[in-house]
Amino acid sequence: MGRPKNKDQQQASLRMCENLERNDEEQLTISDVVSKMKGYLLEDGSVPYGNQYLKETLKWHYGYLIYEAEGGGLNNFVTMREKKTSKILRDSFKSTQGGDEERQKRAIIKPTAKLMKSDIKTNVPPVTEQYPPSQSVPALDYLPMSLRSILNFMLVGVDKYEEVSFIGHSIVEAEPPHAVVAPLQIGLVSQLQSMYKSRFTVDTLSTMGFCSSYAEVQKCQKNSSDVVTSDVLGGPLPDMLVFAADKVDYNILTIDGKGTFHGMGMLAETTPRIQRSHVVRRKNVSLQKWRKLTQLIIAFQTMLIAISCLKP
Repeated sequence: MGRPKNKDQQQASLRMCENLERNDEEQLTISDVVSKMKGYLLEDGSVPYGNQYLKETLKWHYGYLIYEAEGGGLNNFVTMREKKTSKILRDSFKSTQGGDEERQKRAIIKPTAKLMKSDIKTNVPPVTEQYPPSQSVPALDYLPMSLRSILNFMLVGVDKYEEVSFIGHSIVEAEPPHAVVAPLQIGLVSQLQSMYKSRFTVDTLSTMGFCSSYAEVQKCQKNSSDVVTSDVLGGPLPDMLVFAADKVDYNILTIDGKGTFHGMGMLAETTPRIQRSHVVRRKNVSLQKWRKLTQLIIAFQTMLIAISCLKP
């Protein structure tokens, strides 16, 4: 590797690799792996490998079997790929020789699951820095071919596009290391939150694997607010522009006047239709920044009303 060897670092690195192999479904970042290596050091004053050198060490040690999902520097996810397809099939053939019928069935099912897991890990792009844009790819094209094929065999019916897509997206998001936010999963939870505002409903369906988590939809909403700019209407004001606004009051009859909420929502309708697509980043947005963004949006809408009144 072109670097002086340190015996304590070497043994810590090997033990860290053994731990990574035993827990190949664990979601780890480069920083997590460095921390694990640090825990295996025995000598005082020993330090773990740096992030970049550790990544090179893992690639040199495992080659094809190590998979790094880009997440931005220290947040890159590291996971183990399944064995190559040919090796999985050879192992399956050996295990089906002899034994009873149940054992042979299990010997077929297990490598099938391994093949699908390997396809998911290597062919589905992780979502770490931005959410999947709407209508980016057809829902079926998002699924690896192996998963799509087995669902097509299992499900019946002429029009099963939606069933195959939704079940496939649920499996993809549930597959460790959970670095994926499937489009249908985040789309469904966004719709549920918009229509029902029920955390209980979202948590229940998320636990069952039908949609993304409540925390994920909150993060998505905050980041969506962060991408709204002065170009919200798509450029110059159109010939037909209609605003619709309404207010909401909550707990206005409290004795002490506390615990109340007053808000206003506003829509801008234009003719002809203007369609815009924005890239929504997936980052942590503080509550203070979210409040500031909301205030800026309201101020901008008020300005648009004043401008529209001046149009001839």
